[in-house]
Amino acid sequence: MGTAHKNTIPILLRQCSTLASQHIDALLKRHGLARSQYRALYQLAQHGELSQKALAELMAVTPATITPLVETLERKGLVERTRDTADRRYNNLALSAAGRAQFDAIPDPVAAVEQQVARAIGSNNVAALRTQLTAIATELTNNL
Repeated sequence: MGTAHKNTIPILLRQCSTLASQHIDALLKRHGLARSQYRALYQLAQHGELSQKALAELMAVTPATITPLVETLERKGLVERTRDTADRRYNNLALSAAGRAQFDAIPDPVAAVEQQVARAIGSNNVAALRTQLTAIATELTNNL
C-alpha cells in the first residue's frame, strides 16, 4: 500500500482500533492479566457464580478454550472452582476474595481509553464522535 492511503478513514480507523487494543492490553498487563483473563473475571463479577459452560458461552469461546483459562485463573488464586451439587460432571466458578480484590483494583480499561480519546479531541466532541462512528458502522454493516 502506498503512502497515498496513509490518512484515509479506513486506515485511521484501523490504527485507532489497534492502538486502543494495545492500551487496554498494557493496562491489564500492569495488573498481571491477559485480556481473556480480565474478560472472565468481568463476567464472574457481573453474574456471580457461573457454570464453566455458561462462562464459555458468555465469552463466546469453546469449552476447549475456557478450560485452560479457568485453570490459569485458579492457579493465580483469582477464581474458585467447585463441583455442581446437582450434577457433579459440571464445575461452577466464582471469584475468590483475591479475584474480587484484583478485579476491583483495575480501572475500567474501556473507560481509560475513552478518557484518552476525550483528552485528544476534547470532551465536548466525544458524543459527536460516538454518533459519527455509530453511523459509519451502521452504513458499513447495512451495505456488506
